[in-house]
Amino acid sequence: MSVYDPFESSSPSSTAARMATEVSPVKSHKPKRRRSAASLWTVHKNNDGRIYYHNSETRKSVWEKPKELRELEENSKWTAYVAQDGRKYYHNEETNVTTWDKPEDFIDPDDVKEVKPKRIKRIDYTNKDKLTKEEARDAFRTLLIEKGMTRNWTVDIALQSTREDVRWELLTISEKKQVFSKLQSEIIREEREERRRRDKQQQEDFMEMLLENDNITLDTTFREAMALVASDRRFILVDEIRRETFWKDFLIERSRRKRKIEEVILNENIDAYIRFLEATDTIDISTTWKDFQKEMQNDTVFKNLHPIYQLKYFKKHMIILEDEQIMQEKEEQREIKDRSKILRNNFRELLKKHALQKNIHAKSRWIEFRPLIALEDAFIDLLDAPEGSTPAELFYDQVDELYPAYHKDKKKIVEILKSINYTVDKDSSLDDYLGATQKLAEDCQIDPSNLKVLFEILKKKDQRKVDKIKKTAKNNFFSVLKKAKLTENSSWEQIKNHLTVDATKQIQELPLTDEEMNELFVEHLQQRKEKDDFDSSSEELEEGLIRERTPTDLPRNHKERNGRDNDRRDYDRRDDRRRRRNRDYSRSRHRRRRDSPSSSDEDRRYRRRKRNRDDYDDYRDRKRKRSY
Repeated sequence: MSVYDPFESSSPSSTAARMATEVSPVKSHKPKRRRSAASLWTVHKNNDGRIYYHNSETRKSVWEKPKELRELEENSKWTAYVAQDGRKYYHNEETNVTTWDKPEDFIDPDDVKEVKPKRIKRIDYTNKDKLTKEEARDAFRTLLIEKGMTRNWTVDIALQSTREDVRWELLTISEKKQVFSKLQSEIIREEREERRRRDKQQQEDFMEMLLENDNITLDTTFREAMALVASDRRFILVDEIRRETFWKDFLIERSRRKRKIEEVILNENIDAYIRFLEATDTIDISTTWKDFQKEMQNDTVFKNLHPIYQLKYFKKHMIILEDEQIMQEKEEQREIKDRSKILRNNFRELLKKHALQKNIHAKSRWIEFRPLIALEDAFIDLLDAPEGSTPAELFYDQVDELYPAYHKDKKKIVEILKSINYTVDKDSSLDDYLGATQKLAEDCQIDPSNLKVLFEILKKKDQRKVDKIKKTAKNNFFSVLKKAKLTENSSWEQIKNHLTVDATKQIQELPLTDEEMNELFVEHLQQRKEKDDFDSSSEELEEGLIRERTPTDLPRNHKERNGRDNDRRDYDRRDDRRRRRNRDYSRSRHRRRRDSPSSSDEDRRYRRRKRNRDDYDDYRDRKRKRSY
């Protein structure tokens, strides 16, 4: 299809002739909506009466009818008729619709626009002084075009051809040469563009011709393809040298289109396969590829896809299922945590209620408090909680909250007892204690429960002192008996008068009654029986004499063992001092750091593990000391 400028003559065109005629272009208004490709073409007739076609968008004009118009005429169902009054109307044979307005998809062969050349303003070139330099250059340029200037003209030919015209005198020689050079460059550029458009159009037509032929495939050779289209006009217009180049471009384009079609088919099969996987209920996170492949090997959707893509998107689907399961597990875990948190909060409220009722104080123990809430719903529900703190841990958290207030009240109560010179011993009564301290305690704003708690602590403390004194006396009494020779039939009444002076004096200093000494003697005698640690018969024993044991009579390694016992007692004393020093700041049995309100269950579990490790280290150190 050759490109045509509508204002050329019917003879072969020349670029200079086209530039000689100025045409007023058809006004192209910006469409309010997108127009079809066929509606952009209009039919025109040039000065010679020859019909050509013009594209209002690309500003291109061609002799042959464009492809869009041919397709529109072939597919159009409209027919034009003339009414009695001379007006045209249009009828659609398919829909049986009649209209006066011309349809967009209809081309009327009688609707041909005759384009008239723009009227050129006549200029008087005889008066040189009235013309500007720009008008003089345009006049000489027009003169060159009228003379039929081509790209092969030289300056001498141009000057010689225009010497006889009036417009020759308007410019100097140098200015004429400038106009000539500029016009020659424009002619060369226009011819090059024209040639490029023509070659491009030929290539498009040639490619279209090959694509329209269904007998031509990627396996067809060049000679076979050329034989199939040899009679086509679009084949004849292309020279033989460029046909092979166009054929290679065609193979590339056909391969690209084939790949695109294959990609579309592949994407459709992949989408169908993914929908199939999502709709299948038999697939879960434990399904293997081998089992799934055996189960679905006869399915059409499964067969349409290559095994590589089958496995690839099966893995992706399994990852999605795993993610969904993980999210579900996280959601369940979150629900469990929320439920456990609610149960813990309910139990904390129960503990606060008992704390207000003075059932919980700073020295309360869980083993004593548990029976009070054994039938409470909050306690029973918390026992079934899957995670989080135990009731005992929450109880001691509540106790720890009460400890600072108890510590302050303890200092005030100790000062009150010192001021009234009142001492709590193991025989003191609670009524006497409250009668002596209650009034002062109310003045100091001391909690009555802390007052009672401290009384019990002081009473137990005095009891421990008494027990310790008795234990020391018992050990001293046993040490005296260990140095005495005894038989199985010995009695305290027999040997107490046969002891040495120092042993007798030592026993008299012990805070023990005769009944207690007799009981201890029987106990010591029983220990001797268990160890079979009695002296052999002798003359002295037969006579009933009792004498102090000599060092040679003591058990083997007695001195070394006694030295180890002394070292162990030294270590124990240091441990006791350390525990007494820290007793006011930490619990002797439940060493627990007070949690802040913002502490989490993870922090509490970490401190519990650390506490267990510390207890084990303490036990290991004590065991090492005993074995020393």
